[in-house]
Amino acid sequence: MLKTKAKSLGISFVAIAALLATGCNKTTEQERKRHSGIIRENMDTTIAPGHNFTAFVNGAWVKKTQIPADKAAYGVMSIVRDKAQENVKSIIEASAAGDFKQGSEEQKIGDLYESYMNLKARDSIGLKPLEPELQKIAAIANYKDLARYFAYANKYSNSTPFSISVTEDFKNPKQYMVLT
Repeated sequence: MLKTKAKSLGISFVAIAALLATGCNKTTEQERKRHSGIIRENMDTTIAPGHNFTAFVNGAWVKKTQIPADKAAYGVMSIVRDKAQENVKSIIEASAAGDFKQGSEEQKIGDLYESYMNLKARDSIGLKPLEPELQKIAAIANYKDLARYFAYANKYSNSTPFSISVTEDFKNPKQYMVLT
């Protein structure tokens, strides 16, 4: 009798667990889309995935999405980058407009932004801050001087016409090579 009750109780627990699991599994179509990351509206299911998978997955999105006039290409990374830029701009502008404690990050960001945006002050200073760099450039008399300047500029600012760096050799990772 005790064995039968335990077996009956075990079956009841399994049934309840199955019902709970089934009940918890009832999600809306929108929740399933969000969970999987797949947006079916962006797919072109008229194309066989084996023939052109990119068109199958993104075809409808490509057809309905216009590349903005200021961009040569457009996709998820462009959208994410643009949104991040908007968010950063909002933070900077809020820091510039706010009244924050002296020495706080917000105050420093706001002051830097204001100094950059103050065209009157920038125009009055002119090229004076660049004079030491312009003198170095003016002193270049030959190819050796040019090479020395490129080395200097690459080391301190990475703003030369040629970017120079060292990395592992693509064909032999036990060696290094110079990238330009």
